Amino acid sequence: MVQHVMPTIPWILFGFIEPAALTYACFVVFKDPHEYLRSLGPTPDAYKPDDASVAAILSLGNVFVLIALAQFLCCHVSSESRIARSYVLILVLADYGHIWATYKGIGHDMFMNPLAWNDTTAGNIGVSAVLNVIRIAYLLGLFGKDNENIGKEDVVKKVK
Repeated sequence: MVQHVMPTIPWILFGFIEPAALTYACFVVFKDPHEYLRSLGPTPDAYKPDDASVAAILSLGNVFVLIALAQFLCCHVSSESRIARSYVLILVLADYGHIWATYKGIGHDMFMNPLAWNDTTAGNIGVSAVLNVIRIAYLLGLFGKDNENIGKEDVVKKVK
């Protein structure tokens, strides 16, 4: 019996791979917030993070874990297609905000030159864009229909 609302491919991606990547990102931020901050800018060696910047980036690391947990729960605990789809729609919008924030941080010239991106920039722009396309494909039903019968058999058994 199927135990998840989403079709298999988005369920694996959004329920396992992306939460694991976000958790990893959190550990990278917490391990060395100064280095992570330097990796966000167009000239990492010239950037000297101050205390406020470090506090902000540590908060971002915390948000990474929050999103990972929410996404994991949405994909593994929820039996409602409407909740899963609403959450994915929120992530679609958040992807655009994440890409825009990176654009503002590195500037137009660097943004338009993917060959000059470091790993952090490639993740912030490239991975976000790819995930955005996959999220939209899921919302459009390109991976198949959601399983609307999750948990319904258990409810029928309890009523009898």
